[in-house]
Amino acid sequence: ARALPIVQRTIFMLNLIEQLAAVLGTHTGAAAESSRALLHERTDSELEALVREGAHLFFGRCGLLSRLDALRTALSQPHIRVSSVVGLEPIALSGAMRAFDA
Repeated sequence: ARALPIVQRTIFMLNLIEQLAAVLGTHTGAAAESSRALLHERTDSELEALVREGAHLFFGRCGLLSRLDALRTALSQPHIRVSSVVGLEPIALSGAMRAFDA
């Protein structure tokens, strides 16, 4: 599974977790309950990774990823006007948003 790209690996893990949860669902007791709780936590973690990677891929494909990185950098430096950062000028953002809508 490690050789798979992150999205496919995460989906693979979610499928495994679902199968394990189905088996654990037929059992009772503290050990089964504890294992179900761990699987639930792992499911949440895998879903977060899937959403994060999906957003990263999406914004990369539509050309907004570099703009988001520049925006994060600009916001971490409050003494700099966001519109003065290369790539975040109003005309550049306008073009990026048109590409996003396309």
